Amino acid sequence: IDPRARVDLVVSLGPADVPVPDVVGQTQAAAEAAITGASLTVSNVTQQNSNSVPVGNVISQNPTGGTMVAPGSAVDIVVSLGPATVAVPNVVGLGQAAAESAITGAGLTVGNITQQNSSSVPVGDVISQNPIGGTQVTPGSAVDLVVSLGPAVSTFSDEFDDGTSLSDWSLRHVVESTSQQYTTLDIDTSRAGYLTIIPTQTPGWFGGGTAPLIFKTITGNFAVETRVIADSLSNPGNPPGSNFNSAGLMARDPAGATGPENYIMLNTGRQDNRIPTGVGSETKTTVNSSSTLFLDQGANSGRLILCRVGNTFYSFRFLDDDSDWTATDNFVRNDLPATLQVGMVVNAFAAPPDLRAEFDYIRLRPTPSVVGDCTP
Repeated sequence: IDPRARVDLVVSLGPADVPVPDVVGQTQAAAEAAITGASLTVSNVTQQNSNSVPVGNVISQNPTGGTMVAPGSAVDIVVSLGPATVAVPNVVGLGQAAAESAITGAGLTVGNITQQNSSSVPVGDVISQNPIGGTQVTPGSAVDLVVSLGPAVSTFSDEFDDGTSLSDWSLRHVVESTSQQYTTLDIDTSRAGYLTIIPTQTPGWFGGGTAPLIFKTITGNFAVETRVIADSLSNPGNPPGSNFNSAGLMARDPAGATGPENYIMLNTGRQDNRIPTGVGSETKTTVNSSSTLFLDQGANSGRLILCRVGNTFYSFRFLDDDSDWTATDNFVRNDLPATLQVGMVVNAFAAPPDLRAEFDYIRLRPTPSVVGDCTP
């Protein structure tokens, strides 16, 4: 061979590069199959929270899709764990305000709040929650609460046909250790089938004054009905002869025992000359011992309803000279607590006392959710 002859050489460049497949958004299994199918290898697989990429799908990859690499090269992928989660705090047993604060403090929201009677969980405390404490949920998720109304009040109603049933009621003067303010208070004795009260002269239910109150406690919404006769003691069969000698219903803040009085009252009987005959119904709202009253002419006997829906109190009457239930007044009382003393009152504000109050019955109507539920 001629030493000066040319020799052609072919030099290996190694395997041809291949494009990295774009696997972002695919499930982990599909992404790995695409990578190995492209003669590449799956290397590091890490996980990361994401608010936008579904659980198990690829958030990102390295190298990115379309990059030319040698066969067998490694491709790293990051797989979504879904949104970051937080633990639901356990709020069972806490007061409603504290429970709501704990929920919002954990980055969650307060969902539906329902109320339920409970003989074991104090009024206003949380009976149960959904989801339960410790559950991992996404931020902003709602937590529903069931809050205690205290024991059921199904035994509130009384037809006053049993003389022993007075023991089922609380008397304000006994609870608060004051004078009894009456000469007669009995059930099914002075008049069969009636609660009868004959009051003595007292400051009466005006401002910070008190008078006889026979009550049970009710928590939350309620509608209470009674039929009452406010009769004259000195002239039976007629309205009382002294002003503001009346009888009816009351919902009172128990804190009035040691502080200013706060209550709603609805009664009928002798009022004063601000109504033509002086006889009819009175609706009264008292805030920190400051009373505002509203008078409407009518009979001195008939049916009365006092109703609470949320923080609004509604009063209705169907007196013996009325043709149907009539709304008298309504008051928004955000200051009154969930649990109130509810029952029957007499009022002998003006001297001399001239009242014989006779209550035929008191009945707890189905729990109202709107004002339309208050009356029959």
